[in-house]
Amino acid sequence: MSVHVTVATRAQRDTDEHVAWLAKHASDSVANRFFEAVLQTIDEISASPDSGMLWEPEDPFEMGDIQIFCRKVAGFRNHLVFYRRVENGLRVLRVVHGARDLGRISWSTD
Repeated sequence: MSVHVTVATRAQRDTDEHVAWLAKHASDSVANRFFEAVLQTIDEISASPDSGMLWEPEDPFEMGDIQIFCRKVAGFRNHLVFYRRVENGLRVLRVVHGARDLGRISWSTD
């Protein structure tokens, strides 16, 4: 049974930025594959929320009691989907490239 998933505005923006970058620096085909892979990954997270890995921030006090999980984007091993459990399901917070300094990105749940 799938769990209800909402996607934060910041995660939507992240995805749009990655798609635009891939279209410019790779090809439209790769950009489209990435977009579809993000949707597929979110569907997989919805079907199996425990499949993600608990992310341990460098500064655990910054996150308080919030647990954030991550999962690689299907077919794009350097990209990660970060999500958390919320009262009515799951919330996708960010879609980021793994080379980013994860300790410096915003985790706003907008």
